Amino acid sequence: NAFRERFKAFEYDFMLNSGQSDAPDPNGLITFQADPDGFSHSFWTHYTNPQVTKLMRLGRVTADGPERKQIYAEIQQILADDVPYIPLYNPDNIVASLATIHDLTPRINGSVLFQDTWVQQ
Repeated sequence: NAFRERFKAFEYDFMLNSGQSDAPDPNGLITFQADPDGFSHSFWTHYTNPQVTKLMRLGRVTADGPERKQIYAEIQQILADDVPYIPLYNPDNIVASLATIHDLTPRINGSVLFQDTWVQQ
């Protein structure tokens, strides 16, 4: 459709979208939004900054916690200065069920896996 074609061609000035990271790691969402060579190719933002790309690659292979924290802090500062996207909010994800529901598996990103879920009769 027309929207999809314009979206793929980056023929827009602004877009409201939703998304969240699938893992509690800073690399996930940053890569999705800002890595032109990553799995999304900065698909949502069309953002490219060689310094951010270099730091993301370094962060992925850095095992030292404090050093890795500093790398991602620098990335976040660059993104705050460049403003390729504006996160509006991060929703709380709450999962509740009856005591008769078993093996309900909430994931770290708030989605729920139901393939092993069963109801006690």
